[in-house]
Amino acid sequence: NAQNIGYSFLSCNKNLVTLSLPKAINIEDEFLYWNENLITISLPNVRNIGCKFLNRNTELTTLSLPNVENIGDCFIYSNEKLRELKLEKVENIGNKFLYNNTELTTLSLPNAINIEDYFLYCNENLITILLPNVEHIGIWALKFNKNINVYDMLNNKNSEIKKLKKKLLISNK
Repeated sequence: NAQNIGYSFLSCNKNLVTLSLPKAINIEDEFLYWNENLITISLPNVRNIGCKFLNRNTELTTLSLPNVENIGDCFIYSNEKLRELKLEKVENIGNKFLYNNTELTTLSLPNAINIEDYFLYCNENLITILLPNVEHIGIWALKFNKNINVYDMLNNKNSEIKKLKKKLLISNK
């Protein structure tokens, strides 16, 4: 029945395969850090996630966080098999969001507004990114993602985003 999950909860647990926390709303730092056999996660009501969420979970392939609005630094860092991620409501994203997740090919963040540094850094198979409402993206965004060919920010009038979009279109031709 816990709504707030504390620091380093269930980290480094080699036996954890499935986790369901239907009443959790806030998750602090280092949640599920380095769980080698974790395959299934259900967090349907989580709204806020701290730093180092799901880092180095080698078996996780899909994740849906339908109500998350705020994400801390180092979100889903080095998960080699992650192929699908759903974040429909996220608005604020910390540093190193999806850093080095080599199997992820598509990402849609329809409500993202503020994105900090090292956004989608070193995701070598990432092809499609949809960010229609983003207003700020920090430094080193989308570096070392050699396959990007779609980058949708069509509704965005922010000059900072237009410069980034133009730079990406030129570098990926």
